[in-house]
Parts: sequence; structure tokens; C-alpha cells
Amino acid sequence: MLTHRAETVGAPTRALPAISLVSAADDSAAADAAVDLALAHGASLHAAFLVPSARLGTLAEAEVRYDLVEADLRDALQRTQAAAEAFARRARDAGIPVEVLVISKEDPVCEETLTDVVRLSDLVVLPQPRPGVPSATDDALDVLLTEAGRPCLVIPASGQTRTTFRSVTVGWDGSAPAARALADSLPLLQRAELVEVVRITRDFAPDGPRVAERVRVYLAAHGIDARCRTLVSSLPYAEAVLSHIADTGSDLLVMGAYGHSRLREALVGGASRDILSAMTVPVLMSH
Repeated sequence: MLTHRAETVGAPTRALPAISLVSAADDSAAADAAVDLALAHGASLHAAFLVPSARLGTLAEAEVRYDLVEADLRDALQRTQAAAEAFARRARDAGIPVEVLVISKEDPVCEETLTDVVRLSDLVVLPQPRPGVPSATDDALDVLLTEAGRPCLVIPASGQTRTTFRSVTVGWDGSAPAARALADSLPLLQRAELVEVVRITRDFAPDGPRVAERVRVYLAAHGIDARCRTLVSSLPYAEAVLSHIADTGSDLLVMGAYGHSRLREALVGGASRDILSAMTVPVLMSH
């Protein structure tokens, strides 16, 4: 049911001239993906390296020695600065224009916020939140989706990540977030060889052909010859779509992000939260 990229005459190819990275000292997968994407799209990079907050969870129950807390913060800041400097050198060595900023919630004189850094970028790359593995970037996805208004490309924490994205699956349900994600992903879809738009329902959908035709015509206007299909499944959405991706060998999932509060709390059990927990390929999310 997949089709090859269209050769539509007159459809302009979109680009991603400005890419942002949100990272931490303990992340490498997202940083690697950001460099690869910048090289592929001729983009500049704007990287925000986040300093983890003080680990007060266990100390708060005892008598806190603030000298230990300050030492912990200094160590975290030094490790983050070192990671940021190493990333900047790597990008410059690859010929990528790069700007790197270290952001700490504990620094009262830090004038830049995360949203300030990424709001004028075309795509934000960041690592997958990992339950049980605290990271300075854990809360970044929620902030970026709800406050920055930028599409977020979440990179799996483990495994080999391909950023060529030859085969892309688009999750479609006709909602505003899904429409936003579809539009935001056009620069990646136009470079893909295979594009499939998947609508998952629990029952037979009589409007399936009409919906599919609308999406197909929209993408064709942008030079993308996509095939749309409806999958009837009794499985939860995340399980159904991730199973389909595994079966088809897709490199990327595009979907809308849902919820108006913290993703990791408000969407427990929901599609977005389940996708973030079990994803094995990069996921582009828009809200």
C-alpha cells in the first residue's frame, strides 16, 4: 500500500534551514540526529544544553548539607558545559553554523529560556523521555509543544537511528494536531521515498475513501505521492500504529500530540504517552 515519491511538476520543495537541538550531558542520540539532519538540509544549528536541577529528592528527608548540593550543581554545570563545547566543535568541524547555549534553572542571571532559543527554528530535535532514568530534558517536550509552537522530533534513546527517513508513516485522525503535524513534516515527507498515511479505527469507517482522497490531494499538491489506508484494529492506538511501523519497516512516525497539560502526567494511558514510552523509531509531534 506504499507508493513512491511523486514527481509533481511545480511543487516547491520545502527546507529546514534552522534546526534546534535540546540536549543534556548524558544524551548522544539526539545530538547525532541533529548533526545528520543539519548536514542533509544545509541547516544551521541552535543547541540548548540543559543543566539538571539539584537532586534534592532524597536529601530533603534528611538534614540537607547545602555545600553538597552546591558541589553537585557545580559538577552538573561543568559536565553540561563540556558537552556543549564538544558539540559545538563537532558541528563546526562538519561545516555547520552553530550556536550553543547552556541553560540552568538554578542560574538567576540566565536570561534565555528554552522557548526563546527554539521558537524561531523549523524543527526541534530532542531525546525520548525514559521512565526511571532522570534527565534534564525530561520536561522539555511538554514545554516545547505547548509554549514554543514548534514541531518536535523525538529521538529514541536506544538503537540505531536513521535520519534519512526513506519510509514515513503519518498517523491521521483529522484533528487539528494531526493536521499541524502533517504540515510541519512536509520537508521530510518530500525527501522520503515511501509515504503512507494511516488512519486507525475500531470499526469499519464508511467515510474512509473520502477522507483518504482529501489527504492524498493535499500531499500531491506538495509533490508527495502518498497512499492512504484505514486499519481496523481492536488494539490501543499506540500498539496498533507501532506494530504497523514494525511490519512495514518505517523510519519515522508523524503524529499530533494531545493534551493541554504535562504530557508525562496528563496523558498517562493515552496515545501520546504510550507512543513516547514504546517508540522504536523517531517520532515527529506537533500540537
